[in-house]
Amino acid sequence: MPFLNQIRQSPDVASVLLLGILLFVSLKVLNILRRAVMFWVMLVARVTYWGALAGAALWLYARGASGAVEDLRTGVGYIVDLFSQEYAKAQKMQGGQQQQQAFKAGGRGAPASTATANGWFW
Repeated sequence: MPFLNQIRQSPDVASVLLLGILLFVSLKVLNILRRAVMFWVMLVARVTYWGALAGAALWLYARGASGAVEDLRTGVGYIVDLFSQEYAKAQKMQGGQQQQQAFKAGGRGAPASTATANGWFW
């Protein structure tokens, strides 16, 4: 029991021991919480994955191979059209900004509206 006597005589050692025990217990609790959160996150991810896989299988079964290919072509065509429209719009905006910068560099003064010149409004 010399250890207990030393703790009674020196409260600093007791404080350090208590702090160490408190830190250990709090880290254990945080580890349990982390594991619980990761369980639920992984559960949602797995259910989403297997649900998407089952949905794709049912879609393929319902539409057949040729119908699925047709649907994929339509979807990919829509995405490509949307991308090309947005790309053209971005190129048009970039070209307009370059013209405005050239106008400013020519020394003819600032445009009437700085909000539209800076591209804040579409």
